[in-house]
Formats: sequence, C-alpha cells, structure tokens
Amino acid sequence: MKLFPIISFFLIVSFFGCASSGPKSSAFSQESAPVSISQTLNSFSCPANNLRGSGVAANYDQALNYAISKIAEQIQSSVQSTSTMQTKSDVLADGTENITSSLDQQSQVSTELRNRQDVHILETITQNGTVGVVACMSKVDAAKPYREDFLKAKDDLQSSIAMLSTPHPLDKFANYEKATKAYSKYRGSFQILESLGLKEETLELEASYNKAIEEYTHFKSNYRVYIDGAYNTEEGKIIFEQISSDIKIQSLQESCEVGIILELEMSAPICKEGSLGISCTESFTLQGVSCQGEAYFTLNGTAKAIGRNGEDESKANLLKNLSNNEFVSEWKKEINRWVSR
Repeated sequence: MKLFPIISFFLIVSFFGCASSGPKSSAFSQESAPVSISQTLNSFSCPANNLRGSGVAANYDQALNYAISKIAEQIQSSVQSTSTMQTKSDVLADGTENITSSLDQQSQVSTELRNRQDVHILETITQNGTVGVVACMSKVDAAKPYREDFLKAKDDLQSSIAMLSTPHPLDKFANYEKATKAYSKYRGSFQILESLGLKEETLELEASYNKAIEEYTHFKSNYRVYIDGAYNTEEGKIIFEQISSDIKIQSLQESCEVGIILELEMSAPICKEGSLGISCTESFTLQGVSCQGEAYFTLNGTAKAIGRNGEDESKANLLKNLSNNEFVSEWKKEINRWVSR
C-alpha cells in the first residue's frame, strides 16, 4: 500500500514530461531549404574593372569552360560593330563624278578567348557531385589580344595611307582597297578597346586617313578614259565602238588631268594574191598612256580577210571581220583593268 503513491507520482511526472517534449520535437524537425550551387556562386564577386563568369557542370574542366565562355560573351556583347567602308559613286548631269563614303558596321567578335591563361579562378565549389566555378578577368587582360590587333591594324593603315599617294592608276586602285580594309580593321579593333575601357590616340591617324581618302576621291572623280589617234578612220570607229559598248570613253580635246589615253595606230592593208583570191592583212597597235605621256601598256592585233573578186572586196571583208575580231575582246579585258572603280 505504501508503494501506490510513489508509483502514481512517477506516472504523473512521466505523463507531463512526454506531453511537454512533443512540441519541441516538431519544431526542430523542420529543416531549412538547401541553397543551390548557383546561388552560392552568386555570392562571390570579382574585383572592380573585372569581367566575371561562372559555370556549373559535372566536372571542373567543363565548369571552367562555361565560366570562361561567359566572360567571352561579355566581350562580344560589349562590342557592337566592326567597321567596313562603303563607297557610292554617282555621275552628275555635267559629267563629273560625285563620290560619297559611309561607314557600315557589322558585329564580329569571337566567343573564344585567345588569352584564357589570363583568367583567374576566384572560387570553386563542389556539391553533390556537381562542380561550380567563378572566374574573373581584368579588362586590361581581356584587351591584350585586341590591342595587338589594334597595333598591327595601325601599322597596316599607316603603310596603306603612304602607298595611296602613288600616281600609277593600277597601284592607286589596289592601294585604295587596301587602305579601306585596313581602316575597317583599325576601327574595329579600336572599338573593342574602347568598349573595354582602354583609350588610344587616333586623331592624327584619322586626319591622315581622311586626307588620303579626300585626295583619292578627287582623283577618282576626275579620272577619265580618253581616245586619241586613228579613231576617225573606218577601222578606228569600228574598234572604239566595240570598246565603248561597256567602257565609258571620251574624245581627247586638248589635254587631260588624270586618266588614260588610248592611242590607236594601224598599218596600211597589205594585200596579196592567193589560191582562194586576194588576201588582205592589217595590223593594229593600241597604246595606253598617262596624261603626262607615261606609257602604261601596248596591245597588238591583226585582222585578215579574203576577196574572191579582187582587192576591194577583200578590204571590205576586212572591215566586216573587224567587228567580231577576237583581239578587240582581249583589248577590252586589259582596258577594263584601267577603268576607275
């Protein structure tokens, strides 16, 4: 009988103890939501004036490649264009040529880093078999390969500007194309550096380029292809009519400023009797010279014909054949090289 109060007291204490422990166990059973590896990576920031990239993958190398590609994409997105020059030419009512130039812009930046060795790893995290990487690259380092491009393009542009002053038409045409292409690369690399916060001095070179282009524009707008010599003969009219079908040429009045003069010379027909009748042959020479008299090229051609009924028929056939003679077609190919473009 004495044990009953003790047992009862123990049961009461046990009951209240179990009741009070229930809520505590429920409260601590709620676990906080796990933080993803991407969220963890977002907490790491690169230093000022750095490009930042992060990547998550099944292994370190792939995660690093993703991070580096993100840096490259930032370089690409920061550069909207590279420059290409477009030139439009219009012939005005008075016969002069008006030339206008415009800068067309097109984006061309590779998403592959050429100096990925300059990328620095800020943090690497491994979580549940997944690897996350945060990489940083200073804008100065990011600009290194583009500055090399800029310096090379600058040298090429300076060289092409100097060559553009040549008086020889073929050299001038070719050097103009080289100069505009060099300027395109120069401007493109400059814009990349500018987008990355680097400044380069360009005013002097820009002024030199603009002056060279202005001088070329003057040259091109005044450049002409002239005819001189035997163009007033029957043979000359036939030949120059064929040449002028797709090449703009004009008569030389007194003198010219810039351009090329086509001087036609011809021999008298040489006729002789053969088994099929009278055969006549006539030789032609076309010279291309500058307005100052410098010889550029010499072209030769021969026309032949036969007249069964005599020399007059043979000479008449010679003129007919001249309209479809192959040597005139070859001449046109050469002359086209000397046409301003």
